[in-house]
Amino acid sequence: MPTKALGETLKEYMVVGRKLPTEKEPSRFWYFVSMLRRVKKANGEILSCKQIFPDKVAGSVKNYGVWLKYDSRTGHHNMYREYRDVTVAGAVTQAYRDMGARHRAQADRIHILKVQAVKAADTKRAGIKMFHDSKINSPQNAQSLISPMAAIPEGDYEKGKKVFKQRCLQCHVVDSKATKTGPTLHGLIGRKSGTVDGFDYSAANKNKGVVWTRETLFEYLLNPKKYIPGTKMVFAGLKKADERADLIKYLEVESAKPI
Repeated sequence: MPTKALGETLKEYMVVGRKLPTEKEPSRFWYFVSMLRRVKKANGEILSCKQIFPDKVAGSVKNYGVWLKYDSRTGHHNMYREYRDVTVAGAVTQAYRDMGARHRAQADRIHILKVQAVKAADTKRAGIKMFHDSKINSPQNAQSLISPMAAIPEGDYEKGKKVFKQRCLQCHVVDSKATKTGPTLHGLIGRKSGTVDGFDYSAANKNKGVVWTRETLFEYLLNPKKYIPGTKMVFAGLKKADERADLIKYLEVESAKPI
């Protein structure tokens, strides 16, 4: 059964030694050693084998270049890959997992030839270079890509009518074009902010230029002063999503009625 890389991070060891090669079983150890150092084949033995532990003060992420060779169904392949990790062992672990995922290479068919820390200016792979940009942004998650409409409840007309009477009727009307302390809310849906004739808007409302839709109203009603900084409106907002949805439903229905 092929050797598999375990789920945990691999451990790094330093092995010093020599194998006694024979004509029948030539040592692969010497093949790779000869590629790295000018060492001749000779009788020898392993002198030491010890695990290498990372420096206690090490903790910063580094770029590591990994030179490797692996055998596939079609032949032998040499590769250079780059990874970001805090230790050499972590970078090699990523290499094994990456090769298994991308090329279905088995762990015992992968030979790590060289691992070396690489300066940011010397990196070659785009996936590593992007981390050197000081203006890099985190990717959007799936939830942030969902349409805002999906997060807005449908709303209940009767409940919205009750909310309007309790929170809005003192300053606004919705069944006529008359203005009170605030502008009329009739025809609010689809209207641009600060455009009701005859009403003295604050500069903040005029300059906002937002078109009132279900989405913009849902966000505005949560915290009006945050949505339009500088507004003179004293309304503190509605924290409950259901109350905002109910009020929007009521305004949609009433705004569509002719006067």
